Amino acid sequence: MCLKLDFDPFFREAEKCVKSKIYWPAVIGAHEIFRRLYPCEPFSSVKRVTLAQLQKIINEQAKFIKQCVAAVEPYKNSRIKDTRYKLERRTSELYGSQWLRYDFKGLLTDSVEQLKKRLLASDESLAHYLENSNVLDLGCGSGRYSFALSKYCRKVIGYDYGIDGIRQASFIADKFSMKNVSFVRGNIFEIPFENCLFDFIFCNGVLHHTCNWKSGIFQIFNLLRKGGKAWIYLYGTGGLFWNFRKRARRLFRKIPSDIAQNTLDAIGLPKNRYIFMDTWYVPVETQISRFELEKTFRNTGFSEWKKIIGHCDFDLDRALLEDRREGKIRYGEGEHRYLLVK
Repeated sequence: MCLKLDFDPFFREAEKCVKSKIYWPAVIGAHEIFRRLYPCEPFSSVKRVTLAQLQKIINEQAKFIKQCVAAVEPYKNSRIKDTRYKLERRTSELYGSQWLRYDFKGLLTDSVEQLKKRLLASDESLAHYLENSNVLDLGCGSGRYSFALSKYCRKVIGYDYGIDGIRQASFIADKFSMKNVSFVRGNIFEIPFENCLFDFIFCNGVLHHTCNWKSGIFQIFNLLRKGGKAWIYLYGTGGLFWNFRKRARRLFRKIPSDIAQNTLDAIGLPKNRYIFMDTWYVPVETQISRFELEKTFRNTGFSEWKKIIGHCDFDLDRALLEDRREGKIRYGEGEHRYLLVK
């Protein structure tokens, strides 16, 4: 049984490819490997492969890239976007461009299903708790989870720095007459709301894209009333999955983002499948250990925290439980989903 993977053949050829300014083979290769590192691929018939099969795929993609570089004479193209502007703007522009690709079905239907499988399935009493709750969706993007939460909560405020996402969310709320949800734009570290204002805070996949995730957790604590609850999702660390992400992010710093997006579009990537551009181009991605995260909960002052196992087929923490033999090798610590009590 193959217990270790060697990513070097792929990255060696991908670096040569990028140096030659033939970018698209590297994009396709990284996409093919990364989608197979997940427990499943929800938008195709791709199933989880063995580690030995995954090594074969890595070697095949390295060969594919090498053949493309040998067969194609690139045009002269020195166009590389200048991305030296403010971190928050770079992050918001990336997610703004991805949220605008979402269709309404993805926003209003898929998110409700994911909320049920991840949040509501974790605590049977939570749906009743949310009925009369004042809720903050912290880092709401285009509001997909704000809309899902509005079906269960008295009032929801979506808060995000990205102007495109907030505009789209406000448009959708008006279009579908969602009276109990509103949106506010602002920096997550300069929140305009009073302390102890919210009964429930939902923060899904946001803080690991900031420069100080611990400060973000402190903000959540301050905004919650005594006894209030919060849902938080953060990236884990270790294993093949997270290690490949680190290396891929270094590679994609050299690939213009518009070329990567156009390549993914050309191979038929669904508009709602933004995980690739998210992974490769978001300016900050912090991988966090469970020990450090729970230590931060304790030091911040939370009275309780409960690790939640996702119920979606592609959730890494679920795959860790189901694959006792290779789970840690594949996914390291998986993902961190927690229900917190102040």
